[in-house]
Amino acid sequence: MSNTSSLQAPTLRGQIQAILARIERIHPSLSGEDAITSGLLARMLLVSFAVGALLIGIILGSSPDQIRILDTQMILIGWLTLPLYFVLNRRGHVHVARIAYVVTTIIAFAVPTYVDGASASSLGFTAISFLLAGIFFSGNGFIVTIVLTSLWIGLMILINQANPASAVYTALVNYLASWSFLILMGALVITFVSHLRSVEGRRRHELEMANAGLRESERLLEQRVDERTRELVAAKEEAESARIRAEQADLVKSQFLASMSHELRTPLNSILNFSEFLNMGVLGDVTDDQRGALTNITESGNHLLALINDVLDISKIQSGALKLVTDKDIDLNKEINSVIETTRTLIGDHPVTLTVDIAPDLPRIDGDKRRIRQIWLNLLSNAAKFTEEGSITFRAVRCDTEVEFTVIDTGPGIKESEQANLFEPF
Repeated sequence: MSNTSSLQAPTLRGQIQAILARIERIHPSLSGEDAITSGLLARMLLVSFAVGALLIGIILGSSPDQIRILDTQMILIGWLTLPLYFVLNRRGHVHVARIAYVVTTIIAFAVPTYVDGASASSLGFTAISFLLAGIFFSGNGFIVTIVLTSLWIGLMILINQANPASAVYTALVNYLASWSFLILMGALVITFVSHLRSVEGRRRHELEMANAGLRESERLLEQRVDERTRELVAAKEEAESARIRAEQADLVKSQFLASMSHELRTPLNSILNFSEFLNMGVLGDVTDDQRGALTNITESGNHLLALINDVLDISKIQSGALKLVTDKDIDLNKEINSVIETTRTLIGDHPVTLTVDIAPDLPRIDGDKRRIRQIWLNLLSNAAKFTEEGSITFRAVRCDTEVEFTVIDTGPGIKESEQANLFEPF
């Protein structure tokens, strides 16, 4: 597979734009308003040069003798100075270039129009100077330029209207009309530029106010973020402190339970031993009623001892101190039969049927024999406690490499709403 690509030839418009972009390139030292002014000045100089060439071509083409007239010569000289201003602008001297550009147009169109043979129509082009002053002069500079130029033209008309050698002498009305046009044009330019800059000032003020509001909003937002961050840090520290206090309290509780369980087992074992001695007749003969009472004492003591052992185991689990002991080659059938006999004692004379279903191929396993018996006894004693009638089934089956034990009873069971909390702390 091959990839092919084609290049589209640039259009004429694109080529012109590329050329203009190179010609109007702004000097690197300029920025902001100066950079904008420099770009506009470069383009207007190019337009003036092109249109000036057309105007001079028309004048000289229609009447080559016009080259002898001063106003034509001044226009030609002004046109030839435009490349100089363009170069100054390209080199970063935008202020000098724009002033020279405006002053040149005033001199070229307004100065030579009062000599013999000049035309009043040239004076009308002075309006271009007014427009350029409004564009390139800031503040009151453009107003001063227009007012002074208009006064100077009026003064020159007044001086030359009595001079027979002046063009004003023979065409006073045309000069006065041109002067009135320039005054009107100057007033309109001043009005327009003043209005434009007033609107620009209001918009700039609105923008500054909006920026100030935005900065204030950012400050308030940062302040709120800082406050919220401090609150979150404080809440986190408080939660961490609460967690540490809870862990410490839990550890103290576990240590207390372990200590109390140990202290309770010592006298309880003594009670169980002495009740066994009495029941066996070691300390003398006992009656049947006494033997029954001693048997009840022993059973209740063993039950209490089992409860204490459970409490001790729970405290060890919570404190992480419980350790399993691995017994080798455990005979599951023997241990199950022992647990079943204990369960029968717990059932007593209740109308409950105990069913034992043990698979014949149970393997010998390694594990903590005491904890395995404890699990079975807990499940079976719980079933015996809550099953008043019905049946209890203990099942042990082999599943590949595992052994599965099941305890089933017909008691009330656990409510469905509470089953989700089955393995939570009770």
